[in-house]
Amino acid sequence: MLYKNTVIKLPAKPRNPPLQSTRLLDQVRERARYLHYSLSTEKVYLYWVRFFIRWHGLRHPRDMGPRKVEAFLTMLATERKVSASTHNQAHPQRMKDVDFDRHMIIVREAKGNKDRAVMLPRSLAPALHDPESLYI
Repeated sequence: MLYKNTVIKLPAKPRNPPLQSTRLLDQVRERARYLHYSLSTEKVYLYWVRFFIRWHGLRHPRDMGPRKVEAFLTMLATERKVSASTHNQAHPQRMKDVDFDRHMIIVREAKGNKDRAVMLPRSLAPALHDPESLYI
């Protein structure tokens, strides 16, 4: 029987539930949906993940490190003529906060002068714990 002013505590929603899928693109979809990203944002994420993988000869991102990301961003700026503002938004120097528990990167003052939260690939987390390893 419930009484007036009784508080019922429901289990908290996990902040970062384990991914159910084992396939990379399905994991991207799953995380984007969990974070309530729009369908168009999900599609753009999938496009760039595919492009990144194809550009690196179909290698899995877990087998690549920060230097591969930097090479990809440099290629976008030089060969694909991506605007400097777009390149700066994605460049690691724009990264201000890293939440390793939630595997999120907070990008401050991104497009529209808004903060953005993007997924941090698990394969890059160890290198970001040790910033010196990024430049070796």
